[in-house]
Amino acid sequence: MATDIYAPAPRWDPWHHIPETERVGRVVVVGCGRSQRDHPAPAGQMYVGCFHKLCRQAADTFRPDVLFILSAKYGLVTPERRIRPYDVRLGGPGSVPPARLARQVKKAGAWHADEVIVLAGRAYVDLARSVWPDATAPLDGARGIGQMQSILTQIRDGRWP
Repeated sequence: MATDIYAPAPRWDPWHHIPETERVGRVVVVGCGRSQRDHPAPAGQMYVGCFHKLCRQAADTFRPDVLFILSAKYGLVTPERRIRPYDVRLGGPGSVPPARLARQVKKAGAWHADEVIVLAGRAYVDLARSVWPDATAPLDGARGIGQMQSILTQIRDGRWP
């Protein structure tokens, strides 16, 4: 019988490279996106929408020690983790609950990160702050997708405070 390598709760440890006792410096969390490939892929290649791509470009500007994608279905995933496409909205049926995210963060060794930056919309920021209450969210207060994209472009281009 073949093993399903795309299962939502894999047996392998995607954070094997981060010992639980090691403190992580800067963590950047990027929200997932509705526009996705139509086949299984690494999470870093799954989301193809303009907003997600801009978030990823802005994330690189922060030079993170660890980059995570916050998936509505799978929770905290590394860009290398293979996932299946899905149609789940954060807060809706089948979405990741705060308790599961907390377990993932602890397992990732990122519970006591020196700094956490969340590049995502309000629902994702709220979920991330359920684990990291002091997380920085540059898109806080943005009014609509246009203003969010403007802030992300400023970050990407090195023009953000």
